[in-house]
Amino acid sequence: MRFQITARIERRTWYVNGEYLGDKSPFVSDAGETARELTGDFYGEWQGTRHFDGVAIVREGMERAIESRLMLLENNPGSPLGDNFVHPIKLGDWGEYRIITTAVAAN
Repeated sequence: MRFQITARIERRTWYVNGEYLGDKSPFVSDAGETARELTGDFYGEWQGTRHFDGVAIVREGMERAIESRLMLLENNPGSPLGDNFVHPIKLGDWGEYRIITTAVAAN
């Protein structure tokens, strides 16, 4: 059986209207904000700063999620089709995003 798998990003902020909601905050569709927020020069535990390309980070994450989902479907025929998501990825100290893959049977 062949599969067609697509991926999308959803994100949530832990603070809504100045109130901390944490995991109770709903995920919403991402319109590119995640890639923009992951781009830039960030200071870390190493000496100095490093530049990060948010578009590449998100693209690589989506490619890995699609590849993982395809391997799961090929190696476990009982896996359900439809939506599946990976563990949320932290965005700074204020929120997180997750990659959702959608699998359908292809002809």
